[in-house]
Amino acid sequence: MVIQSANKGRAIVIMDRSAYVGEILRQLSNTTFYRKLSHNPTLDFKQRIRNKLDMLLEMGEITKPEHSFMVVDFSCHTCFVHAT
Repeated sequence: MVIQSANKGRAIVIMDRSAYVGEILRQLSNTTFYRKLSHNPTLDFKQRIRNKLDMLLEMGEITKPEHSFMVVDFSCHTCFVHAT
């Protein structure tokens, strides 16, 4: 059983786990919207954003508090692993 908040509204969704996994796999198999990545790009994106923020701070385009607010020292990302 999977209990999760709905994508829209304030509802709670309760689904059978196998139905939930099936729906995820169905959506992920739609190559119009999704493609399998060869690696997790999260750390690359994080570094590029950090470099840009550092540059903006150095140029005086943003303040130190703004820089601190926008820099993330941790990353949350979703990985879906289907174990058969």
